[in-house]
Amino acid sequence: MSRSKHSTRKQYKDEKRWDYSDPKLKRQRLREIAEEIWEKRRIKYEVKNERSQQKAQNLPVESPDTIPVQFKDEEEYVHYFTTEEEVRTLLRLLPEDLTHGLQKIEFTIGKEYQKEHYKSEYDEDDLDDMDPYLNRFGIEVFPNIHSGFVYGTYDPQSTVISCYAFIGSSKSEHWNFISLFLKLQILSTLFHELAHHDDYMRRTRQGRWLKHQKEKVEIYAEKFQHIWGQEILLPYLHKTYPNEIQCFEYWIKEKIKVPFPFESFCKDSRRTMKGGGISLKYFLRDPLGMLCDLFLDIENDVPEHEFRRKFAEDLHFTNEFELAIQVIEEILKENPNDLLALTEKADYLHHLERDSEGREIARKVVKQDPDILQAWRVIENTSESLLDWESALIAYKNIRRLKEKRSPMDLINEARCLLELEQYDEFNKLITQAKEYESIYVHLRASGLIAISLLRQNRFQEALDLAQKNIAEAEKTTWAYELLAVEFEALHKLGRGNEAKSLDDKTLNRLEGRNYGPWVDTLKGLG
Repeated sequence: MSRSKHSTRKQYKDEKRWDYSDPKLKRQRLREIAEEIWEKRRIKYEVKNERSQQKAQNLPVESPDTIPVQFKDEEEYVHYFTTEEEVRTLLRLLPEDLTHGLQKIEFTIGKEYQKEHYKSEYDEDDLDDMDPYLNRFGIEVFPNIHSGFVYGTYDPQSTVISCYAFIGSSKSEHWNFISLFLKLQILSTLFHELAHHDDYMRRTRQGRWLKHQKEKVEIYAEKFQHIWGQEILLPYLHKTYPNEIQCFEYWIKEKIKVPFPFESFCKDSRRTMKGGGISLKYFLRDPLGMLCDLFLDIENDVPEHEFRRKFAEDLHFTNEFELAIQVIEEILKENPNDLLALTEKADYLHHLERDSEGREIARKVVKQDPDILQAWRVIENTSESLLDWESALIAYKNIRRLKEKRSPMDLINEARCLLELEQYDEFNKLITQAKEYESIYVHLRASGLIAISLLRQNRFQEALDLAQKNIAEAEKTTWAYELLAVEFEALHKLGRGNEAKSLDDKTLNRLEGRNYGPWVDTLKGLG
């Protein structure tokens, strides 16, 4: 799954040293960095091969029944979760001639390959990055089950596909479920690499596989990995393993009290966007991580209501807010006064833009316990969405009371409330405090709010100067929209509307999303 990324092994190692209040967030962040590293190294490897040998031509069309399918390094702790016959069965279900020119499919540990990737980023070995069974570099994906840093590769020089084993103990009480999902993972990886082979052998032209074209290659492979997964792999699994899937669905309903079909845990592999960016949705939706956390909680005897609430929180991170609320409501049936569950429900309602409902619940929570920080966060967010800046300011003051150390963004957000309430002296004090932090993002956000405050005080030339001074830098981030809008309005107010660049829909929509609705109406009125 080759993509160009900028994360490094040093960044991964530094991140591991950080203390997180929530271990789950740390694991999620480490997964994100590791995935980016895997992709970056794949790009370097494939570009090197592209330059060393021209694409093979006029190779024979191999039948799914004759392509060599090899399983190497088969021993106690090595798991491939599939067989040669299963691989051939799936190849027969794929489009005809897809295997044209394919020399071999191999399933292997890839120990040296994973080490090469690790060594390219680190000068020293970190034993925490090795599995305790065979000492291969990788990452724990389920309790006591480790993947490599790379799931699979396609070598265009030799037209060989390699899928890398999972390593670990099979003694988990949830082994049958783990096997089912890792079978899905390794076969989906095979489909991804087959799509690379198809792209390379039949569809591409010289130069397409060069580094600056990598996102096109990945978009193609991910597209067909997803299509074949939905149209071929999932139906095959349902047909071949109906009892296993039914058992899993029964088990998850018994544990969470809400039905979840097997498909809802199948990750959409499409992550690469035009320009080489990575879809945030891909990182947020991590069903294997959700199941890993659930298995760990159950094996560690975490109370049922607690692991169900955590599962609902994971669902919310995947934008499955309705499902998350269903899980929470089952908890509240058993304990209507569970304040943490009520707070979570209020937050999920906010994400569904049901802000009045969410705020009402959060207010009931803080009435019973005024020291629940997250409930004040919900009141802050819902009040801002409702443009009730006085209530938002009260929430921020309580957040300040409960937090030992205020973050610069807390200062910025509270300053926004003061700006909307036209309390400019207090606004300036908070902005000054925020700008003491050495962060370009904080400074740009602060500059945007200062420019707006100048605009609202009819200091149009000062607002224009500040906006134009920072726009170029801000356009590299997500904080340019306020500055662009200030520039646009200030020029109109100064009688220089002919110099103003029109604001596009993206800018107006971002401002709307940041609760500048009345201002957006004003900007539209200016043309």
